[in-house]
Amino acid sequence: MRFPSSLSRLLPWLPTCLALLLSVVPQAGPRAQGQAMPFARTGHVSVELSADVEAAVPGEPFRLGLRQTIDEGWHTYWRNPGDSGAATRLEWHLPPGVTAGPVLWPLPEAIPYFDLMNYGYEGEAFLMTELAMPADWPAGKPVEIGVTVDWLVCSDVCIPESVDLAIALPSTAGPVRIHPMNGLAFEQAQERLPRRLKLDASHADEGDTITLAVDGLPAQGRIDDAYFFAGEAGIIRHSAPQTFTFEDGRLVLTLERDADATDTIGSVEGLLVLHEDPGDGPIEQGLLITAGPGTLASRTATAASGDLPLWQAALFAFLGGLILNLMPCVFPVLSMKALALVRHAGEPGALRQGLAYAAGVMLSFLSLATILIAMKAGGAAVGWGFQLQSPLVVALLAYLMVTVGLWLAGALELGGSLGGRLQGGLMNAGSGLAGREGHAGSFFTGVLAVIVATPCTAPFMAPALGFALTRDAATALAVFAALGAGFALPFLLLGAVPALSRLLPRPGAWMVRLKEFMAFPMFATAAWLVWVLALQLGAAALLPVLLGMVVLGLGLWLLRFTRVLPRALCALALAAALALAAWPVLHPAGRSAAAAGTGTGTQGLVDPDGPARPFDQAILDRLVADGRPVFVNMTAAWCITCLVNEETALSSKAVEEAIASRGITYMKGDWTNADPAITAFLEYFGRSGVPLYVLYPGKDRKPVLLPQILTESIVLDALSQTAG
Repeated sequence: MRFPSSLSRLLPWLPTCLALLLSVVPQAGPRAQGQAMPFARTGHVSVELSADVEAAVPGEPFRLGLRQTIDEGWHTYWRNPGDSGAATRLEWHLPPGVTAGPVLWPLPEAIPYFDLMNYGYEGEAFLMTELAMPADWPAGKPVEIGVTVDWLVCSDVCIPESVDLAIALPSTAGPVRIHPMNGLAFEQAQERLPRRLKLDASHADEGDTITLAVDGLPAQGRIDDAYFFAGEAGIIRHSAPQTFTFEDGRLVLTLERDADATDTIGSVEGLLVLHEDPGDGPIEQGLLITAGPGTLASRTATAASGDLPLWQAALFAFLGGLILNLMPCVFPVLSMKALALVRHAGEPGALRQGLAYAAGVMLSFLSLATILIAMKAGGAAVGWGFQLQSPLVVALLAYLMVTVGLWLAGALELGGSLGGRLQGGLMNAGSGLAGREGHAGSFFTGVLAVIVATPCTAPFMAPALGFALTRDAATALAVFAALGAGFALPFLLLGAVPALSRLLPRPGAWMVRLKEFMAFPMFATAAWLVWVLALQLGAAALLPVLLGMVVLGLGLWLLRFTRVLPRALCALALAAALALAAWPVLHPAGRSAAAAGTGTGTQGLVDPDGPARPFDQAILDRLVADGRPVFVNMTAAWCITCLVNEETALSSKAVEEAIASRGITYMKGDWTNADPAITAFLEYFGRSGVPLYVLYPGKDRKPVLLPQILTESIVLDALSQTAG
């Protein structure tokens, strides 16, 4: 019992204080159970004990219900009575071997009293308890059960009341038969019980308020009202108003923090009552939830980037696009573009080539932004690199890398007008590319560069893209345009400023050899993409995809011929290659494999015998609530930046020893396939893609974001700051 500090609030507490004093007065010894009946009447409450079965069956559970019929103007209390009062207590007297479960509390009401708020029941309350029968109970032997019930009934005054009730049930060998008269009452009472569903729930402590967020609510219509009954006192101020927002199955409640709450609030447990109208009349449902301190509660705030002004987000995007040119996934394509610039350095058409390349880059980035915006508006959990979560896209991209590699190596000789157009469309690093074909080649080089850039995330990109994808469409497009401008700038400058061409090496025979050498990074990229596909769909997907590459090579070889039959066979071979690429995804076995890998957060990058454990939001919340240090690594098989960081920093012996010696829990989330939990975690920290590295130092300290490009020293310095 907590008492208000101000004297003006003392008056409402006097009835409760008197009731508590009366409740501790010594009473006579226990009443003989043989004198108890299954019903009784006290001053203001009638109580009745009943069973939902005709007879108890050995080894089978059954339920007992305690019905309280409360006088008008009076009320009893829920398990958390609120600002005053006391919960009803049941003390069972059971035969040997019979056990009783917890009280199943029906949905309570919020009952205001002056400036206090109580939780309880008016009119009637039906409290159920499940009892378990031992399997060796002799059939035919009666089951005699007694219960002592104590409650506080209040109006302007509070009165403690207590009764002893008893019930004797016959027993039978079976089957279980529902009581013909009591069954309906229990069925109706069951509808008033709250449910515990698998929901994502967390809370954020924000000074004087607590933000409670719940995702995945099973709402059938518009939610008109939501109210949270805290499971215990000392967390929220019960009498404070509660405000809520609801959108796309996500409810956010703003609660006032209790003045006596501890500095750090761990898990918040309680009952969420929703009132909604699905169209055929209002309904009420109660959901039991447990919300730990975690990411969901403040996800809309985009903690790391939500306060960025637009100019800063655009600047970050521009710098990120500039640095993206140096990332390993883009280097092979840009090397081929550099060869073209060397060939055409100083020529009048160099500027037009640079503009064509920039146009391909800008169009690709803006198209990607448009798709992302549309998918997020439709409720999809997507981010940077989302297209590589599609196995079909990964397979087709691998085919593209093989095609470009064959052409660079000189194994693919294209003839005729079709071959010339295709050659110009693939790249403009070869000989004889000029005029319209050269411009087309530059344009498609820009498109290809953006496609292969998506597995990489450069510094400055993450906060910029996280900002963009939480804002309106115009803002998002502006940020992506800045990203494209930074990405296209180096080659645009080389074409626009003739003086810079003197910095480039002179053309020569070395260009042919370098062009051929660039085929091998393309083949390596294709091999890596096939590995990603195996993680997404399993090893069974490899055979059709690899056979498709063989058929693709056959079709490209047939392009050398100009006659009608080889061209028809070429078209047939290319169609067969596409069909083989799509087969693992469209085939039922492939779809089931992909589904099995979705939503786990663990797919294929977590070694069960390694130091990392699969990412689990609920476990993370519990560890953080307990003050344990945690290091979270969000990665994906198609993220080259992630894989480089793994090899150069996170897998070092020194880092592994630091994690072990300081008692740090290492969690790894795999975003290779779509995973809404990981997407939510990324969005909370203002990120739209991987990699993301978050260190929870422990001891109530705020999480720390590590850079996207890691070194061993950066990681060790961060780990040294933990409370371990």
